[in-house]
Amino acid sequence: MERRYFCLFIMHLNPAKKGALRAYEKEVKPIIESHGGRFEMILEPYIANVEGAPPGEIHLLSFKNPQGLKDFRKDSRTEALRLQRGDIVDRVDLIPCHQMPLDEYFGDSE
Repeated sequence: MERRYFCLFIMHLNPAKKGALRAYEKEVKPIIESHGGRFEMILEPYIANVEGAPPGEIHLLSFKNPQGLKDFRKDSRTEALRLQRGDIVDRVDLIPCHQMPLDEYFGDSE
């Protein structure tokens, strides 16, 4: 099994700007892929957390290795699009994660 390195992007945005976010994502997707990354899932929270309104979206991306995420974030094309994203997204919380295989986690492997 290929082990991937995951990253949660918690996107806080105005719901009226979701169309603009889609346009941004279409531009950034090939850059992510050029660094061994891919979109795994996009979640849309529907219940507020303890701090108030839920984030607009949560993006789960994965990379072949941790360096892929670093390289994507430093890429000059990403930097150029960051200004565009700043007009769309109020805040992004970034949480890099590593996968914990469930059979190992629960001790089901023999």
